[in-house]
Amino acid sequence: MAFLAVVSLSACTKIEQGLAVLSHDVSTRIAPIPAGVYHSDPDHVFVHFSLWHLDYSQFTGRFDDVAIALHFDPSAPTQSQLDVDIPVASLNSGSAAIDGMLKTEFFDLKAHPSIRFTANTTTLLDAQTGQIEGMLEMNGRTHPLLLEVVFNGYAKNPLTGVPTMGFSAHGELDRSDWGLGKWVPAVGKTVRLQIEAELVLDP
Repeated sequence: MAFLAVVSLSACTKIEQGLAVLSHDVSTRIAPIPAGVYHSDPDHVFVHFSLWHLDYSQFTGRFDDVAIALHFDPSAPTQSQLDVDIPVASLNSGSAAIDGMLKTEFFDLKAHPSIRFTANTTTLLDAQTGQIEGMLEMNGRTHPLLLEVVFNGYAKNPLTGVPTMGFSAHGELDRSDWGLGKWVPAVGKTVRLQIEAELVLDP
């Protein structure tokens, strides 16, 4: 009987979770979002980059390890502090040979193992969109970077119950500004960034 009770309880829990997922809805209102420190969910954060290769196609890659920290205050969202840390070693283009070349012939991995972005100014354009201006430290050089950001919404995650926010962002940079201009113009110097992130509230 005890075994049947455990099985029944487990089935009920899964049904409740399934219903929560099916009825899940996010809000784009900022006011009800709890204040606190939010960190990126490692399973739901993506930083992709692309640039032209010999004018044939867009060479595309990503970073497998991304850590985002957001100190958020709903009463003053533009004053929130944002920091991003990306280990260069996590670069992944799908080709081990190309990754090895990028980490040694482009990036100085040993001297500068991380890419860091720190936000300086956040501007709200409307209820869901804004711009973040900050400083990008990469390959031993630091220059400004502008990101166009979309706030996708907030809700408690239906599977974990944890307050979660979702964002999308994109931007462009001239890689030569960071000493990564090898093979320009055969390989494009403009790098396009696409970022998708789910941020969860620290306990």
